[in-house]
Amino acid sequence: MVRDAEMHADEDRKRKQEIDMKNQLDNLVYNSEKTLRDNRDKLTSDETRPLEDAIATAKEALKSGDIDRVKRSIDEVTQASHKVAEALYKKTAGQTAGGPGGQQQYQQQYQGGGRKGDDDVVDAEFEDVKK
Repeated sequence: MVRDAEMHADEDRKRKQEIDMKNQLDNLVYNSEKTLRDNRDKLTSDETRPLEDAIATAKEALKSGDIDRVKRSIDEVTQASHKVAEALYKKTAGQTAGGPGGQQQYQQQYQGGGRKGDDDVVDAEFEDVKK
């Protein structure tokens, strides 16, 4: 039985790698679909189309079981999802920092601008006296 396991160790290792790659692609597809679903209103169809096409290709690769197609699909979906993430980042960064009042909002939130007089804070020194 031990000899049998040793003889098939390489096959088992290869099979494990194939399963891991398929799981990686499946998770990547799921997360990419979720990103698209959650941010559909923030993206144009031109920005989402490459990722949607890569997802469709990846699903076909998973069904085929061809490990080379799975590897290519992992790369395609990763690149397409990075482009979508970049587009989302640019749009959200533009809304918070560069949008109307963005600088003023930043100063109020992080530099304490406009917060004076809001709290009843007393700055005092004290001395602990023991009897």
